[in-house]
Amino acid sequence: MSPIKNCVWGVVATAALTSCATQPLPSEPANTGQGMPRVGAETGAVPVLTLDAAPPRGIAAEGFANVVPVQVDLTMAGQWTQWDERRPRLRWELNSPQAQTLSLHFSEFHLPPGAQMRIYDPGNLAKGMLQLSAKDNQPHGQYWTPQFATQRLRIDLVLSATQAGLALTLADINIAY
Repeated sequence: MSPIKNCVWGVVATAALTSCATQPLPSEPANTGQGMPRVGAETGAVPVLTLDAAPPRGIAAEGFANVVPVQVDLTMAGQWTQWDERRPRLRWELNSPQAQTLSLHFSEFHLPPGAQMRIYDPGNLAKGMLQLSAKDNQPHGQYWTPQFATQRLRIDLVLSATQAGLALTLADINIAY
């Protein structure tokens, strides 16, 4: 197993990790008050996990990607802010500069009722957006995303009120080069 490196926000990940820092972003557009927040820029900084620029030595997953184990609890690693007076919001980003596609495997995935989660490329919304809710919870407690044709992914989660019942542990990142 590769040596373990501690990130600046206190989460442990494998050596495939080259940096985990926050990136400042410009001001966010106003809340429209209609469901999930509009995506785009925001106030503050978003934690970003950046993987090696060169293809990592991983295990080929079904012949299409390298599997990079990370074991990141996003409830601890992500940036928590208040979306409005009653709804907390979590944001977290992944960057893999040489990737052709990215997909994610959550070993723990449970969204509480009323939660809305989006996974998307913040630099190109035209590439599509995965929208998830409590309806996407599975009895086995895991979730696998489809492939995203991008080098960068952002996770945006807005809860209805509290974090009670929330479980989001990112186990593996599948990277195709």
